Amino acid sequence: MWHGPSSASGLTGHVLGCWGFDVGQRRRLLLPDGTVKVMFALSGSIQVVDGVDGGEMAAGGSIGAGLGGRALVAQHSERLRGITVQLTPLAAYRLSGVPMREWAHRAIPLSELFGPWADRFLNRLVDAPSWERRFDVLDQALTRRFHNGPPVHPEIVWAHEQILARRGCVRVDQLAAEIGYSKRHLERLFATEVGLPPRALAQIVRVQHALTLQRTSGSFASASVAAGFHDQAHFIRAFKAIAGFSPSAFVAMCQRAKGLDFFRPGLSGTLLVA
Repeated sequence: MWHGPSSASGLTGHVLGCWGFDVGQRRRLLLPDGTVKVMFALSGSIQVVDGVDGGEMAAGGSIGAGLGGRALVAQHSERLRGITVQLTPLAAYRLSGVPMREWAHRAIPLSELFGPWADRFLNRLVDAPSWERRFDVLDQALTRRFHNGPPVHPEIVWAHEQILARRGCVRVDQLAAEIGYSKRHLERLFATEVGLPPRALAQIVRVQHALTLQRTSGSFASASVAAGFHDQAHFIRAFKAIAGFSPSAFVAMCQRAKGLDFFRPGLSGTLLVA
């Protein structure tokens, strides 16, 4: 695994990380974490399925995964080489120019999201002589697209930051009132620039915060309440809705896993399950 710059030039806080990889057969569980992942495949292909019902969502080479309320499973049986970039949803909107509601709950080939640019850019990555040069190409391209992309409302930027800063413990009507929007108008803009309603994003952030607290305390009961759930039963229902299994089963999977990767500080990103 080769890690590139934590963010592209001028995109601190928007591009959360990027890493190159050249790996054999893998099967990874991706829990919702409020971020967007974009994978540029240099060789090989991948299949992405719904982590709850197993339905196929996308298959092929380069793929983007928007915000969603359910886990995904990404798997490949052959060797896969490429670069994955983790973005805030607001950055993904500016980079693609595609309303984030069209990314929501989906994994999509990058050719559908970025058009002909995706293939041209991928060829530049393939032709680059080293991983270091590939990260340079990536930084330059993302910076240029970001600054040429559609603007986002500063009120939505603020509301998104508040949901993260408050660990999901927010009331949507209060957020709307603080920025002078109606609740409905806030939700419409969130659909375009973030992809999920504020309440759905807040639920994901609370679930992830509970997982973080549980790793420290060892107790889902105390972690659930500290993360803003009514009780442990409330947290378990929320977790099952996004993962399809219980939190205790997830802990057991973590203990059996070959590796656990955290792609964003404090949030469980991807679990290597096979």
